[in-house]
Amino acid sequence: MNCARRLTSSVTNYSGPRSRMPMDNRPNDRITALVVEQDPFTRDLICLALERAKIEPLTASYSADALRLIHCQPVDLAIIDLLLSPDSGLDLMAQICACMPKHAPPIIALSALGFEHIVLQAIAAGARDFIMKPFSTDLLLERVFRLVSPKIGSPTSPQPTQGHNRRPQSLVRIEPAHA
Repeated sequence: MNCARRLTSSVTNYSGPRSRMPMDNRPNDRITALVVEQDPFTRDLICLALERAKIEPLTASYSADALRLIHCQPVDLAIIDLLLSPDSGLDLMAQICACMPKHAPPIIALSALGFEHIVLQAIAAGARDFIMKPFSTDLLLERVFRLVSPKIGSPTSPQPTQGHNRRPQSLVRIEPAHA
């Protein structure tokens, strides 16, 4: 079945189905990140940052499109805004983790709402990291490479710009629990 025919126009950068091989077994393949964001400006900003870091962005504006895309094309990471409509980003994260329990990609949750209960809901839904908007693209790339580096070995990520004025209060770091 050709997955590209099933996807709507809100999905971009789709180039056809690939094998679902782990990243280690895909020779000469770039890291692929699913970006689910309805705001076109923010989506474009994220995609430009990912492309600058040699990461292939796949984009969707809606949860349903993101789910269809993730089933047709393997991704190494998902970046999901929590305030999607009609379904929330929290629902999307939970659906991804439920339908891919052993192979769900690490998820970075994005939101302008950084309340503790929102962060905890994102963790419960499957997020491995949480970044509050507005954010620095350098900071986003740091988080992306931190999550995908176990798959690819030592990342060759671009170093953050020196002297970049970060707002540390706008980021909440989620570390995996160690049992």
